[in-house]
Amino acid sequence: FAVIGVEPNADEMVHGPHAAGIINAGVIGRVWQSVLWSYMTDLFQIIFGVTMFSTRFLSFLFGSLTIILVFLIAKELFKSSKIAVIASFLLAISSYHIIYTMMEMDIPAIFFILLSALVFIRGLKKDGRIPYISAVLLGVAALIKTLTLFFIPVFLIGYWMHRKKIFRKEEIINVIKFGLIILLVFSPIIVHNYLWYKDSKMVDAYLAQYFDIGKSREVYSTIQGINQGFKVGELIKGSLEISKYYLRTDPLSLIIGIIALLFFVYKKEKFALFFFLFQLIPFLLLVYTNRLPTHFSIFPPIFAVYSAGAIG
Repeated sequence: FAVIGVEPNADEMVHGPHAAGIINAGVIGRVWQSVLWSYMTDLFQIIFGVTMFSTRFLSFLFGSLTIILVFLIAKELFKSSKIAVIASFLLAISSYHIIYTMMEMDIPAIFFILLSALVFIRGLKKDGRIPYISAVLLGVAALIKTLTLFFIPVFLIGYWMHRKKIFRKEEIINVIKFGLIILLVFSPIIVHNYLWYKDSKMVDAYLAQYFDIGKSREVYSTIQGINQGFKVGELIKGSLEISKYYLRTDPLSLIIGIIALLFFVYKKEKFALFFFLFQLIPFLLLVYTNRLPTHFSIFPPIFAVYSAGAIG
């Protein structure tokens, strides 16, 4: 009902039309976003026509699949089908999760981030090695939403926490391979920016915001936030801004989720600290840069998992 019944917001009216015809255009990059979402959305627009349903189809599809994925993550962590069912139910009724089933990249990217996390913890539990398929999935997520790259430090810290031998040759080689695989999958965006910079001293908006390369930040100066880079000193302001929105939208998810996650970290539940950092590090990086509420839709799935663990 949300997919076909809710009117589009301003961002959706930009992203939706931009996807139409992009396959035939053959471009490998966009000014503001990674390109994979546009290619996949264009495919569904070809199949179903250019409609609200086809343009929101990726979020509808991967938002629904994320409910199943949360079941698998909860069962992996707590070894309980009952807790897994509760976790899935909590995400299925999460207002925040439902609201952002839109013409946005976040929900599809979140699915691949969470799938990467599931593969990652299963790999570490099996033989203690970093699973390279996890890197592939992170790379795919980054091709959908560039901000996915904020999660890379979480996986590296999680691997080192599990191995507890940071500077051994084997661990260093594994981490380098992990990073190179992500770069390889993400390389179309890197190549696009390189060619664009070589041609006209321009890069996409994310690179311009974070690194002030060439004349890009000057060109994008009319877009809110681009000319500010990292908003150093706005941690409290930004955190309150996002927390207030979350509390208005989905208060129980936020309050119970934070308490439950901190409880399991205190109890030293396996991988609880990993998922605490999974929430914290991207949150801090986003607060300092891109504070659009849709960027924080990664949080309901993890809060649902640990809320279910506390309830069950």
